[in-house]
Amino acid sequence: MMKAASKSGNSVNKPLALVQIDDLSRHVCSTLRRCPCRLGNSFIEMTGGLLRHCLRKHLAGQAAHPGNSKMAKMGNCSDRQARRNLRQLEAWSVLIPFSDKKGGRRATRYWLDLIALKRAMVLAGCNPSRELVEKIDAVSDLLRTDIRADMRPDMMSAGYSKDTPSAPAGNFRVVGGSDV
Repeated sequence: MMKAASKSGNSVNKPLALVQIDDLSRHVCSTLRRCPCRLGNSFIEMTGGLLRHCLRKHLAGQAAHPGNSKMAKMGNCSDRQARRNLRQLEAWSVLIPFSDKKGGRRATRYWLDLIALKRAMVLAGCNPSRELVEKIDAVSDLLRTDIRADMRPDMMSAGYSKDTPSAPAGNFRVVGGSDV
């Protein structure tokens, strides 16, 4: 496995895939900050944190299941604001719940759709750069090609389930904003 040099210069190196995920997350956050509809800082930070969390889980062949308190910590916000942010990502079809939707003893499992993220950034007017689109495509390809034998049988590739829900049709809407 290829390793990349860390920016801090310490002896611990991250695998290249994790460096790509972290870089993608930072680039998405900086792009969301340019949105003309002024997205909240907690939403932007939580989106970056969820990208890192979900993509790492998908890369390992596991379903992402961040709890509400973890998402609130990612966004440096209250639990209630974290739920609002999560509803926005679900409305954009970026995070799609596919298992344990009612909660209970287990946190809801989510599927992260990077294509929907690209579409949402374009429709929100963030104007993602060609470089960001290439990074999203590279990470998508990385996830698709990382097929492991120890993954669940209902998984075709890391994070992609055979019964993954499709994105709902309808208008794109920014919570608290207008239809685009």
